[in-house]
Amino acid sequence: MTPNLFTAHDALTDWQADLTRLKDQARWRHIRTPSATQGPFLWQDGHRLVNFSGNDYLGLAGDTQIAHQLSRHLDTLVQNQSLPLWGSTASRLMAGASPWHAQLESTLATLYPGRQTLLFNSGWHANTALLAALAAPGDAIFADRLIHASLIDGWRLSGARLHRYRHADASHLEDMLKRHRGQYKRAFVVTESLFSMDGDEADLSALVELKNRHEAFLVVDEAHAFGVLGPRGAGVAARDGLANQVDIVVGTFGKALASVGAFVAADPVVIEYLIQKSRPLIFSTALPPACAVVTLFHLSLEPDLARRRTELSRLAREFHAQAQSKGWMIPGHSWIVPLMLGSDVRAVQAANRCVEAGLSVLPIRPPTVPEGSARLRLSLRADMSPEMWAPLWTTLEGLS
Repeated sequence: MTPNLFTAHDALTDWQADLTRLKDQARWRHIRTPSATQGPFLWQDGHRLVNFSGNDYLGLAGDTQIAHQLSRHLDTLVQNQSLPLWGSTASRLMAGASPWHAQLESTLATLYPGRQTLLFNSGWHANTALLAALAAPGDAIFADRLIHASLIDGWRLSGARLHRYRHADASHLEDMLKRHRGQYKRAFVVTESLFSMDGDEADLSALVELKNRHEAFLVVDEAHAFGVLGPRGAGVAARDGLANQVDIVVGTFGKALASVGAFVAADPVVIEYLIQKSRPLIFSTALPPACAVVTLFHLSLEPDLARRRTELSRLAREFHAQAQSKGWMIPGHSWIVPLMLGSDVRAVQAANRCVEAGLSVLPIRPPTVPEGSARLRLSLRADMSPEMWAPLWTTLEGLS
C-alpha cells in the first residue's frame, strides 16, 4: 500500500484549508474588475476612484486621444496589410514570426548600441527564460534579496546555486563574491534597477565595478524604469551612462508603454543562444503582431513622452515632500511609493479606508514583500494632479 496517498477529495480539502488560512491571515486576494477606466480614474462598484494601483506611469493607457489615434492606425494596417495582425498562431521559430516583431526589435536595439534585442511575451517569460537558459549547475547567481519572483523562478529552473545579498547593499555583495565566486564556473549578478515594491534604485555603478572585478555577468531588470528613465526611456543604466557595461537588460512594455510583452537586450551571442535554448520562446505562441504595433506606436510618441516623463518626475518630488512632512519615511524618490504599515491587517484596513475616500490603493502583503513589511503601494501617473491625492493624508492620519 502506498503511504500518505491523497485522494482527489483529500487534496481539495487540503487546498481549502490553505485558502482559509490565507483569509485568517489577512492575505486573501481577489480579482477586481472595474466597470470603466478613464485617465487616472477607474469605476468600481459604482464609485469613481483615483487609480493609484496600476503601472500606467506615463498615462498612455488612459489617454482617450491616443487610443483613438491608435485605433485609426490599426484600422489602416488591417485594410492595407496582407499579413495577419491579431493572431500569431505559432512560435516565432515556426510560422508565428511577423515583420512587426522584427521592426520592434530593431527599434529597441537603437536604444542599446552594440546590442541586439529579442522579444518575449511578458517580463515573466523573459526573466525565467534568460536565467534558465544561461545559468546551469556549477554556476552561481548573486541576487538582490528583493528581486522579482520571475527571476527567482528562473534561478530554480537553471540548477545554479543562489546567493542573495542584502537589498541594495553592494558591500554585502562584494563579501559574497570574495567568498564564493571562485567555487563556480560562471557567475551572474542579478538586480532590478528600479525596485517594483520599494521604489528605490540599485547602485548600478557599484555593481558594474564588482562584476568586472569578479568576472561576472550583470543582469538588470529595468521593468519599472523602462519608458520613464534615461534617454528615450531606455532605463537607469542608460541614464547613468552604463548601458554598454550592463551585460543583459530586460525591459517590459506593460507598464509605462501601456502595451504587452518584453525584451532582452544583450550581446548578439547571448541573443542567439536564447533563440536556441530559451524554452518560453521556443514553446510559446508569439505575441500577436498587433501588440508589437501598439508598442511601436507608443514609442513613436517621443516628444510627448518626454513631456510626460518630466511631469511625472515633478509630481513624484511634490508627493515625496508632502509625505515627508506628514511623517512618512519612504525608501526611494520615484513614482513608486510604498507607505509602510508592517502588519497585514493594518495594510488591509488602510486600503479599505482609502477606497472609502475615493482612492484605489491596494495592500501589498507577503509573499510579494518580506514578512513584517506589509504596505500600501501607490503608483503616481503623469496625468495626475496633487489635488487627487489630497484625501490620502487625512485618510491615513495617525498610521505613519
